[in-house]
Amino acid sequence: MYVDPVDRNRLTDIAIDAILDELDPHSDWFSAEELAAMAEPMEGNFEGIGVEFLLQEDTIMVVTPIPGGPSEAAGIRSGDRIVTVDDSTIAGTGLTNTKVMRLLKGPSGTPVGLGLMRPGSVDTTLIDVTLTRGRIPIHSVVCAELMPDRVGYIKVVRFARNTDEEFDAAMLDLRERGAERFVLDFRGNGGGYLHSA
Repeated sequence: MYVDPVDRNRLTDIAIDAILDELDPHSDWFSAEELAAMAEPMEGNFEGIGVEFLLQEDTIMVVTPIPGGPSEAAGIRSGDRIVTVDDSTIAGTGLTNTKVMRLLKGPSGTPVGLGLMRPGSVDTTLIDVTLTRGRIPIHSVVCAELMPDRVGYIKVVRFARNTDEEFDAAMLDLRERGAERFVLDFRGNGGGYLHSA
């Protein structure tokens, strides 16, 4: 019965955050939407255009197109800036990670048009790319190679639901190829599911 309209969900989130602040520095609260977005890369796949990105100076910068995804197939490169989505300018509009996800992710089979600026290109006009969103595979083991002296090298970049299966397959393959000792590379691993780790 407050004098002005109130957003009950927002007030609930604020109250829960305040309670958690009194418990310990390690507990945190996530809405259902935030939790689903965080868990998605750990589940092994999602639907969208297939890029890893950073927000740089209020613009989406492609870190890398995900191998096997629509962006790689469309020729999108590391360093490209996504300036427009479906003819709407998005650069310099106060972008957040959540807003970017809403713009780029979507059901498999749906089209999306991107306007790209490619640094280093002589032509300053936007590169127009139309691609179809698809299921994006997310791999934990990104490299498994046999090195000299029978050393197997395995790089694991995240601990997701399918990490143990990928790791077991990589170990078996390297053992069959003659590996007797192993180097496990966890540099840059952002963590993930404890049971997978």
